[in-house]
Amino acid sequence: MHKFTYLVLPLVVFLISSCTSNRLINHSEYKSASMTSANPLSLTQGFKGSLENEQKFTFTLNASEDHFVFGQVDQVDANLKINVSGPSGDDLFHVDTTQIGPEYFSFDTKQAGVYLIEVSLVKEKSQTPFTFELLSLEPVAKKPEDRVTQLLAEYDNDQTPGAVVGIIENGKVTFEKSVGMANLSYGIPMRTDMPTNLGSVSKQFTAMAILLLEKENKLSLDDDIRKHIPEIPDLGHTITIKHLLNHTNGLREMYNILAMRGYGFEDYLDRQIVIELVRRQPKLQANPGDTFNYNNTAFALLTHIAERVSKQAYPDWMRENVFEPLGMDNTYVRRDPGDIIPQASQGYELDENGYRESGDLYAAYGAGGIYTTVEDIGIWMKNYDTAQLGGKSLIEKLTTPTILNNGEVEDYGLGIGISEYRGQKVFRHGGADNAHRTNFIYFPELDKGMFISSNNAYFNDKSYQIIDAFFAEKLADKEEKELAKDDQVIALSDAQLEKLVGNFKSDKVGVNFTVLKEDGQLKLKFDETNILPLQAISESRFLTSDGRFDLQFVSKNSLVTNVDVTINNSIYEFVKIKDYQPTIEDLSAFQGVYYSSELDVVYRLLVEDENKLMLKVYGRPALALKPTEQDTFYGDGFFFSNIKFIREDSGTVNTLEVSNGRTQGVMFKRM
Repeated sequence: MHKFTYLVLPLVVFLISSCTSNRLINHSEYKSASMTSANPLSLTQGFKGSLENEQKFTFTLNASEDHFVFGQVDQVDANLKINVSGPSGDDLFHVDTTQIGPEYFSFDTKQAGVYLIEVSLVKEKSQTPFTFELLSLEPVAKKPEDRVTQLLAEYDNDQTPGAVVGIIENGKVTFEKSVGMANLSYGIPMRTDMPTNLGSVSKQFTAMAILLLEKENKLSLDDDIRKHIPEIPDLGHTITIKHLLNHTNGLREMYNILAMRGYGFEDYLDRQIVIELVRRQPKLQANPGDTFNYNNTAFALLTHIAERVSKQAYPDWMRENVFEPLGMDNTYVRRDPGDIIPQASQGYELDENGYRESGDLYAAYGAGGIYTTVEDIGIWMKNYDTAQLGGKSLIEKLTTPTILNNGEVEDYGLGIGISEYRGQKVFRHGGADNAHRTNFIYFPELDKGMFISSNNAYFNDKSYQIIDAFFAEKLADKEEKELAKDDQVIALSDAQLEKLVGNFKSDKVGVNFTVLKEDGQLKLKFDETNILPLQAISESRFLTSDGRFDLQFVSKNSLVTNVDVTINNSIYEFVKIKDYQPTIEDLSAFQGVYYSSELDVVYRLLVEDENKLMLKVYGRPALALKPTEQDTFYGDGFFFSNIKFIREDSGTVNTLEVSNGRTQGVMFKRM
């Protein structure tokens, strides 16, 4: 899964659905394809072939502008990848989502011409059979309903976890669609009236609960949290309830820090451990109100506060005080993954054997844990307009952007994001539990919105394309026209591209990446299986072909110093770091056993085959560490993004500092 999924979070297609007579490929009609020359694609003929080691199949597609292309490669017994390049010769994107079964690809043609679709092995293997099918080549749909069908095509079959989408206008669901499967074990299709896990979209509901309790004079947003949770120690600064609600509290993120202890995301976790984690934190990561740091710990603490002041279990209080008054009859707070939610969709992840059932996160409610339906989310959206529950002043407080201590404004209120899209104010939040992916987008001045949710951990969200399809006439088109004018792909020389190559990191986000040049094109590399081709818009600005990643290189004295990466209208700064290639002797100096009193956990560092520095935590697979800069390494896993060895004056390494974006500076001492 792409690492940016956790931020907002980060190639889908059209399958003519419902009616098998409309299927463009007759599965009994395949012809052999050769590797020696490009193979022209046909909508009525599938291809059978086999690959070996470094061999590749290349298929050609002559397509008109503004057409939608959808196809699949069936991986019979080995992991294959797909690379698509455009008429200009530049790579547009790679696909390597699954290791078994169908691998789908789709794209809109931005210009007429010949597109190349290349199929190759991820790892060398002898005589690997596969089948290739072009499922659709048609104009990009003009009708919004048909466009949704295209965008969700990859999930519109009986072998794939699915999705639901709803368009809500004036509190009414004016369009809804479900695709794929709610339960693969029992062959149950997805339906729009099935509750799905909201993940962090739940945070706005928790904020509503706290504001309702404030309205009842049971608490105040200005209360020191220690008034309600006295077990929490004095960390030197007052943390208020409001600091919890707007992510400016200075606390460590609970799932990030638990991962440092070897916690697996389906492991049992008692909610009381959240308080224990805060008690063991030696100091705040930042003064309250200074910085925004998205934080599930805070929202888990908020439910402790709600339960103590209301003297009622949080799921029961929410049902009686929020869901029932609004008429949200199919909305539930899930206490833990064993709690039964009637008719709920089952979540799925992927491994080398295909889809596997995945449980929800433990201790998630407050930060997540709410299940709801398309109809019920429409009722909730309408309350932003009517303020039936809470009143106008409460809704205003909920949706007022946060002002930091230095006067800067964050695009986040209390449990809900507040930003702008194409000239319209928008309330929005994304959500991700272990396997569910959700997006909530509401335009308050239009009283219109969109909700999408999937039980597929690898779901490729297309929210804003759906928004554009349904609400184009209500959204400003100036930005879109300027973007179209400016975003013409240009060719740059090798020398111009070479200046931009390097390694970059963001301590705040907890992500490292490499910008490399390959075949005369820049590529954005997160790891060996996550490499995104970049297209030049100017000498310093590059986009991925789908526009999700917008990179602006910043230079000083003609040398690149950092890259500003824009994702979903949010900008993240990545700083260029010096190349570091330690010798085997350098690595040996880091070997040893390190202990963190905060985590009460031991790390074992040792050098293994191929001169790799490995980190071992009891009960978890060994983690390969990759050098990034002097004495600093990047873990081959999201929750170990920055591992820094600290030397004494003598040069001896006795301390280890571990950070992963939302949790910074956890110290380990050499034993």
